[in-house]
Amino acid sequence: MTRIRNVVLEFLRHGPPHNQLLSPLTQYLALCGNHSGVTVRVPYEHAQFLARHQSLNYELESGEGDVARQPTRQHTELQLQITAAEMAGILAEIPGLISELTDWRDDDTFTHLEIVLSASELALLPFELANAPNGFPGAGQPLALQSQNPLCVTRRVRRVNNDRFRWPDRPRVLFAHALPPADAARLVPAHLLALRNAVAPWVGLKPGERWEPDRPPSYLREYLTVLPQASVQSIFAELRKDRYTHVHLLAHGVEIREGVDRRFGLALSDSERPLSEDRVSASRLAMLFRAMVRDCHPRLALPAVVTLASCQGAAGGSVVGAGSSVAHALHEAGIPLVVASQFPLSFPASVLMVQTLYDQLLWGCDPRVLLCDLRRQLKMRLPRTHDWASLVAYASLPADLETQGQKVRFEQAKRAIEAAFSLWDADAETQLGTVSPAPGAANADWRDETRDRLGSGKARLERLDAEFRNMKRGTSSVTAEDHASVLGRLASTEKRQAEIEFQRRTESDSQRERWRETLRSACTYYHRAFCVDRSQTWALAQEVALTLALDGSSAALPDKPMCKYHALACQLLELDRRNEDRLRRLWALGNLIELELVSLWLVEPSGEGSLAEASAEVQQRIERLVKEFQAAVGRDDWELVSHRRQLIRYSEWLYRKPEEGETAHTTPTERQAWDGRVRGEIRSLCESLFRRSGGLDP
Repeated sequence: MTRIRNVVLEFLRHGPPHNQLLSPLTQYLALCGNHSGVTVRVPYEHAQFLARHQSLNYELESGEGDVARQPTRQHTELQLQITAAEMAGILAEIPGLISELTDWRDDDTFTHLEIVLSASELALLPFELANAPNGFPGAGQPLALQSQNPLCVTRRVRRVNNDRFRWPDRPRVLFAHALPPADAARLVPAHLLALRNAVAPWVGLKPGERWEPDRPPSYLREYLTVLPQASVQSIFAELRKDRYTHVHLLAHGVEIREGVDRRFGLALSDSERPLSEDRVSASRLAMLFRAMVRDCHPRLALPAVVTLASCQGAAGGSVVGAGSSVAHALHEAGIPLVVASQFPLSFPASVLMVQTLYDQLLWGCDPRVLLCDLRRQLKMRLPRTHDWASLVAYASLPADLETQGQKVRFEQAKRAIEAAFSLWDADAETQLGTVSPAPGAANADWRDETRDRLGSGKARLERLDAEFRNMKRGTSSVTAEDHASVLGRLASTEKRQAEIEFQRRTESDSQRERWRETLRSACTYYHRAFCVDRSQTWALAQEVALTLALDGSSAALPDKPMCKYHALACQLLELDRRNEDRLRRLWALGNLIELELVSLWLVEPSGEGSLAEASAEVQQRIERLVKEFQAAVGRDDWELVSHRRQLIRYSEWLYRKPEEGETAHTTPTERQAWDGRVRGEIRSLCESLFRRSGGLDP
């Protein structure tokens, strides 16, 4: 697993953050790690820097066609090289930074360089453009692009601290756009498609809903809201009523002049004058994104991520008045991650930004790694632009982000798998005729998409399993219970997939027995879950129940481990049955009911009488367990749904009555005949359980 090392570089000076011009005479104190502070100066006069900065805006003068723009590109490339060398000169004056960046232990180390700024004039400097000075990893190359020690550069305002922030594990995205009609027709569809694709893994179908390729499912609204012609009032209304975790704003950047002060803001729609634009300053946007939420408990809206697809969303303008860039102001208001651009951002770059960030951010991937990847892709895929240097990220992330990210990835993989299974359920309803198929919806396309989404969710769980296995105990806050939960979810996914493969077994004779292999894979995951955390008795109980269902009496022989596992699971579950935690008691009772059902496999095959007597005793014990379960469970408890689903699997799948033509034409052996009788008794007990207790309903 890649280790992320955080290197903090902070610049300080006396006085307020604003009303100070860039000057070689101004001294700044640079602090890095536990090294001594050093004095740093910038090599610019303010007017000189602004003139150079202007040349990085792609075009020095208006013109039509490539003829007018060609000189500008040459001039821009030269200015990029000069500015990169000058930024490298500033960083080279800080010996502590050289020491920190060269102190990596292995090839798996990833460095996060966090530049802490409070002085407004320093926020004008394009640190992201800097070359690596001599002594730095990849000396002479762009520091943020060199491959010797992969590195992500972010900025932070020292007053912002989000150490206690909880990274959202259920994303909800607000896409607000405010563009003239011609620009909206060209830009909005690409951004919307990227966001639709990003949230697609979690968009399932509701019961009774049919899948239509050209129509978004109703669940899409729970993950993505689109706000066209966005105004301050409409964005405010959305942020007040819903808890949005990610906000993507697509609008033009505009210059706002207030006396001698010049700032960049965003052009939003004017709700009072539809044909006019509302030039919204950075301070107004900061108040907008921290709107008071209408809730029982007074709180301010706090999206985890805000992305600005606009020109110069991170440009600071002048530093005369108190203020800052849009990105700086949003971050200073407390938003953990703000991604914007300090120079005009090209259209392809804005789309690539949405695709790269949102496609993985919503899964819980580390934003620092994604920002590094995005910057490298911008350089590789858009070589005729300097969008890679334009990208600016203001970040104040929780100290335990890596651990939180693992838990988010687990929750998101679970939801993706459930969404995929909802498509299978809808397919089954269509096959049964309870839901009519959508016009033009091909079953093959539908099932291919379902398999792809299910495979994606399982692959992410498997990567989490690999991460946990490679971790040393005690070096991470991830517990054995966390690892067991991942393995248990993989096991339950395999079990449900085996059930689906069983239902589809007539599609191909070569795949008729695939469901057995999948179910054995589930048994393996359950076994590993119990070995990782011995307190997870449910995993052992499920391994025993499924193994006996697959192998019958041959797995219940005295010299086989299942007999001992069955006894051990029953003893441990009896302890959980008396636990103070109600939910733990419910799980124990449900698993004990299953173990009582499969205990018939442990009966010695000595005759019909012994099996009938054992079945009667089992039924009495099950009735006592069911009464206890009904007294403790609530109608809205997930445990009720889970155990009912398991009993249905027993009666309709694992112990179903053989259909005509499935029985062997040859005379069964004595053991096969005995197994048939045991399966019949277990099926009868399940049917009796549903008749007499409503299937565990309270």
